Amino acid sequence: MIISSKILMERIEKVNSKKYIPKRVYISESAQAYPRTQKIFARLQKLNPDIQIENITTNTPARPDLKDRALYNFLKETIVLCTRSAPYIEVFASPGKISENLGIVGKIASHCPLQCTFCYLDISGRGTPWNRVYVDLEEFYEQAVKERLVYRMTLTLWSAISFHRKNPLNKVPENFKSICDNEIRKLVLQKRTDVTNDKEAITHMKKNLGQFFKTMRISVTEEELSKIKKAIPGYYKKNKEYPLWINISEYSDVIGLDHITNIMEELIQLVHEDPEFRIKMRTKAANITNLLKHDGHDRVQITFGLNTNFVIKKYEKGTASLDDRFKSINALIAKGDYRIQIAIEPIIKYDGYEEDYKQLIRRVKKEIDLSNVSKIKIGTVRYKTQLKSFIEKTHPKSDLISIKQELVEPHDGDNRWRYSEAERLKIYQIIKNELGNVGKNKLELAAESPELWDKLGLNKDDIHNDTVYQYR
Repeated sequence: MIISSKILMERIEKVNSKKYIPKRVYISESAQAYPRTQKIFARLQKLNPDIQIENITTNTPARPDLKDRALYNFLKETIVLCTRSAPYIEVFASPGKISENLGIVGKIASHCPLQCTFCYLDISGRGTPWNRVYVDLEEFYEQAVKERLVYRMTLTLWSAISFHRKNPLNKVPENFKSICDNEIRKLVLQKRTDVTNDKEAITHMKKNLGQFFKTMRISVTEEELSKIKKAIPGYYKKNKEYPLWINISEYSDVIGLDHITNIMEELIQLVHEDPEFRIKMRTKAANITNLLKHDGHDRVQITFGLNTNFVIKKYEKGTASLDDRFKSINALIAKGDYRIQIAIEPIIKYDGYEEDYKQLIRRVKKEIDLSNVSKIKIGTVRYKTQLKSFIEKTHPKSDLISIKQELVEPHDGDNRWRYSEAERLKIYQIIKNELGNVGKNKLELAAESPELWDKLGLNKDDIHNDTVYQYR
């Protein structure tokens, strides 16, 4: 049953969702010319009349003379309005020995003001992790349009690798990201480029395929290379059937910032105007007012992160309550034209956690119509050594990395501290059993090893069925 927008708005207005309110804002010189900046600043002043304001000449504020927890708090309390000098869009690397979808990421914001203790964003990037909002949205959209050509070339390269190996790929291959980001996309985004259409794209792929394979350390004979080049036009044609989805929330919770940026209003307008523009995002917030105002045209996907009340209250500071997340999911399902997914991660071990996650699944089955949810992803905690050290310094009282967690030192090329395989397999099996038939063909593992997919009877090769043409 589709419910009117008015009723949906009345329902969501009752959601007592937490909203991030910064204490200070830096505004770069390049951002000041955008009317969007002035509107964002007006909202910030309304949220916090005492907000500290500082204009800066570059896109990066001077790093404060603080360390550890004090620096963490300062950065979380701060928002930077600036433009983006680097390309907006990139291939997500899918690091480690895991099975994971090919992801195309659009960095409309960078780093997250929410305070999830386990978040990898706190150590991502090379510089200070400022919470940045990029105000030159026009540039993002211009690159997103050109990305469609980049994407077809990217998928064609993927097809060439898969059919050459006679195997489906279940994650981004070695050096694939580098080729796509630093060669293919860079070429297409140039103002003067030789690749502006499908015909020129195919020619470029055939001409450079040998070098691409060499960069990815893929052995190929001259005879094999010749056959692959002849197959390139066919691969390209097949891959035109797969639309580009841009993930705008890999590096920030854009829904958690929308009460400040109002960016979803603008992006949904682009979805209305451009039938090829598709976006997806992930959130632990419940600020979906702008989504409920408009139709998603089945070209907007939202993945809601769920967890137990214990985890949310203890480790996900600043995020929406579990009740509010459920209300938001059901409001968008009732709206009827948005794609919904659920992610239960990171699963965190504590006394009685198995029963709590079992109860969470029971609540999901009872309160959410899972026929309107396309995927349910589950995964446990995973920390780089750097993140583990960061948590020790900034959250010294946290038990996330205590001895009781029984984290296993990184091995097998994964470079992540995780629970033992037996522990992970146990909780995944509990969730799989609890989902039963409603989870059939919906359940996936998040950033998890191929071996665990196999042991759980999940088909890791299926995760790219709707993404790319490859060997079956």
